Amino acid sequence: MEKETAQHALVCNNVDMRTEFSEAIGVLEKWLFDKETCPDIADCIISTLAQHTPTAFGLAADPTAAEAAREQDCIGWTNMFEGKISKLWRARQDSFYRATESRKTSRSWAHGLVRQLLEFTHRMWMKRNSIRHSRAEGEGTIVDERTNDQLIMEQFEWGTEGLARQDHHLIEDDELEDVLKLSALSKIVWLKDINAARTAEDARQRTELGRMRTNMTGWLNPQGGNDNLNSTGQNNSVTQFELTYGLDH
Repeated sequence: MEKETAQHALVCNNVDMRTEFSEAIGVLEKWLFDKETCPDIADCIISTLAQHTPTAFGLAADPTAAEAAREQDCIGWTNMFEGKISKLWRARQDSFYRATESRKTSRSWAHGLVRQLLEFTHRMWMKRNSIRHSRAEGEGTIVDERTNDQLIMEQFEWGTEGLARQDHHLIEDDELEDVLKLSALSKIVWLKDINAARTAEDARQRTELGRMRTNMTGWLNPQGGNDNLNSTGQNNSVTQFELTYGLDH
């Protein structure tokens, strides 16, 4: 008996699984088209993944996508379904967006591609479980989706507050209605990404605040005596804190 893993679900030759795989490829192909993906990228990715077995991307790559395809071959066919993609795909997509004067960003495109690939893998895994165990995804799915929907709406209410500028795209590139229409897995991935971004920014701000407090303490309690005190007892020295934050005595 073949070992049941997410990787096996991608290459399973069960008739229903092959049908599910073909439908999932269609969903991915439509997403690539909707996101104005560079044709040579889309053709290479779809042609290779559609083989339903580990295949070299380089075999289907046009010269303009050859370098990215070679790097993806080093990363692996199966690993791509885990969201491990070559950074050169994004670089090529960025050039395409610039050439076509598109307002879309390669960062958002790459983020979305990873999400689509993870959703693809999850879809195949759930289909395999459904076939093998003859049961649906679970009674808790509706409750879980409602809970995630509430969390997503809260994130949009907060907006970009608490996010670093480079992470604003997580809110600004998508409409709330579009995020709520995502699959259960994609919602989880989206929430994981934005929560990680908020946590990182919170940690950065806490570190900055700690540095400010340390500098303030040094300013209020200078070491080395009172050589800088004037006749009124005030300290006339200019500290690094004042130079940095522009405080007056």
